[in-house]
Amino acid sequence: MGMTRFQVMRRVIYSQAVQKMLPPIGSMLIYLNKDTSLVSVIGVTELFNVSQSVGARLFRNIEILIFIAALYLIVNIPLAVISERLHKKCADQNS
Repeated sequence: MGMTRFQVMRRVIYSQAVQKMLPPIGSMLIYLNKDTSLVSVIGVTELFNVSQSVGARLFRNIEILIFIAALYLIVNIPLAVISERLHKKCADQNS
């Protein structure tokens, strides 16, 4: 075809590999974010301890837990959307 080894790798091999790897990498990034601390400073355990102490003071445990769930959604939904868009973009380029 007249392509160099680098061109074959970049245009054929890497494009197919990235298209196949993008959804699992996006999922792993989201799971990693959920499993580690929220902002690399506040750990999940500490977050729940603080929420329980605030809930005990204010007698609003459900509202505090909903707020924590909303924080996780605020962080993880954009990651999922970005991952999905990158996957679609790669799929469109290779079709």
